[in-house]
Amino acid sequence: MKTSTLLATLLSFTLIYSCAKEDQPEHGAKACQLRYNVIVEEGAASDSFNYQYNGAGQLTKVTSGKYDYTLQYDAGRVVGRKYFYAGSDEMFASDTVLYNPGGIINEIKRTDPLGFAIQTIRFTYNSNKLTALSFFNEKDELKAKYNYTYTINNITAIAGDESWDNINRSFSYRFTYDTRSNNNKWGQQALLYDGFLSDHMGLSVIYAISDNYVKTIEQNGLTVPVSYTIDGNNNTTAITVAGQPVMRGAYNCP
Repeated sequence: MKTSTLLATLLSFTLIYSCAKEDQPEHGAKACQLRYNVIVEEGAASDSFNYQYNGAGQLTKVTSGKYDYTLQYDAGRVVGRKYFYAGSDEMFASDTVLYNPGGIINEIKRTDPLGFAIQTIRFTYNSNKLTALSFFNEKDELKAKYNYTYTINNITAIAGDESWDNINRSFSYRFTYDTRSNNNKWGQQALLYDGFLSDHMGLSVIYAISDNYVKTIEQNGLTVPVSYTIDGNNNTTAITVAGQPVMRGAYNCP
């Protein structure tokens, strides 16, 4: 898969992260809500997502051309997610979100409508920093693990091992950052979004947790620049990788 094509999907989640905080936004960004975003591949729109919120400003439903999902809350925390075929009320999977005693997400369990396991995601921390993301299949067999290395509070390297469909591979990425504060950062709650439940190689976590904006991404000796369009409310509205647009979106702001 082309680097820019992969990043189109990964980077789109920076938009979700910037709108989904339940507390006051960081770094001066207004409390805006993401209305939609479009993923661009090779100059053309490949997918789009529309977002719905409740009166408390919590994200409650996401619709796309491929599937829809709703989020369930308890005491202000997401505790579940239900997946439906696009434009249908027929559910094909659901998630249960579990937290450790400190209130940090440590496991997401996905099951089918009959309650049979599909996938489990487990999170490993060190001093409250996410250091590993592990995916298990329906038999609780480890199928993928992504390890994160930090420089202060920025993730500067990811090393991954995967074994999907009898194909085994290992890979690594390295990242550099600019000096701007990441106004899209919102930490642990970012782990709830669907970027972590698809084959995104654990990359999208860097945009939710790192303190600064990613400037370059390097893999196999190839380094590509990342640039952003920021609106007057300090929201990311477009992302470009290696000079090619990969994402655009729009917000509703008070």
